[in-house]
Order: sequence, then C-alpha cells, then structure tokens
Amino acid sequence: MLTTCGCNSKKATSITKKNKNSVTKSVDKKNVKDKSSSTDKSDADESSKKEKKSINNSKTESKKKKDDKKKEKKNKDVPEDAEEMKMYDIDGNNENFAFTYDDEVFYAYYKPENWQIVDSYKIIVKDDMITICQALIDIHPLHGSDGESWREPEDMAKEWLQHNIAYNILPDGDIHKENAKDVDFNPEDQGKFMVDMYNTKMY
Repeated sequence: MLTTCGCNSKKATSITKKNKNSVTKSVDKKNVKDKSSSTDKSDADESSKKEKKSINNSKTESKKKKDDKKKEKKNKDVPEDAEEMKMYDIDGNNENFAFTYDDEVFYAYYKPENWQIVDSYKIIVKDDMITICQALIDIHPLHGSDGESWREPEDMAKEWLQHNIAYNILPDGDIHKENAKDVDFNPEDQGKFMVDMYNTKMY
C-alpha cells in the first residue's frame, strides 16, 4: 500500500510539475503576445501622430504661401524699406504718404525736388532716419545741391539731425522752431548745418 501510494505520489508530483510548466509557458506566450499587441498599438499611435503632424505642417505651409503671395501682390510696387514701415500712398496720387514708426503714424509729403516729414523731431535715432529716407527716395529721388548728383539717405539723415538740434535749442514761440519740427529735404540744404539753414531762412 505504501509503495503504491508512493508511486502515485511521484506521478502526481510529476504531473503537477508538468502542468505548472505548461501553465507557465502559456502565461509567457500570453505576455509575449500582449507585449507585441501593446508595441504594435504604440507604433500605430506614433505613426498616426506623425501623420497628423505632417498634415498640419502641410496646411500651415500652404496657408503661409498663400499669405505671402497676397502680400507680394499687394506690395509689388512698394520698396522694401517702405513696406517695413507700412508706408502707403494716402490718396493714390503718389505724393502724400503715411508710415508707422514706434506705433505712431507720420506723414510725408512730396513735391518736385522736396520731401517733407511732419513732426520729424519726434524721431531721434539716426539709423531709423536713414531707413526712412531710403524709403522716400526709393519712391521719389532728390537731386543734390549741384543739380546733377542724387541725394543719399545718409546725408539726408544728417540734415534731419540738424533740424532736430534747432528744434531742441530754439525757444518756444520762435518761428524757426516751428519750421524745424518738420524736416524739409531739398537740394539747397544738402550739407548745411543748423546755423546755415537758420541764416538762410532768417535773411
């Protein structure tokens, strides 16, 4: 009886081990399958995200191109420096212009061989003066004092600075202070200093 029970016990143990191994292998296979499914799903999600991102980028690029084309068409005749300041022709006569500087609107008026900027004394940065002058002479160039050469934005900016100096040092109520607040570019004032311009207008 003991021997028989002993044999049965060994067989039971053997079967139990076999069943345990079988269950373990089954669980391992399931884990592998689950991991595989999880990886496949993750890859699919990643692929979907990339595809959506690609579509969005494509839409953004397409919109940007359309906007650039519209902008190019609208400003095809406007010089680059003028475009940066949002300079535009007020009445379409190519004489009266407005532009934005430091969130303020300024006005520039043209007549033959003359540009005038109203309230120019408010603009004090020389590099910005040069940019504005370049935009103006791109629209209507001005001759130099010799009547043959052409004025450059740098020498116009120097004249502008002289106007600003005059505006700052002249007393309130002086007629020349009122004139100095608006810079006038013309051939005659090229290369003149404040004193020269003051004496020319005074006598």
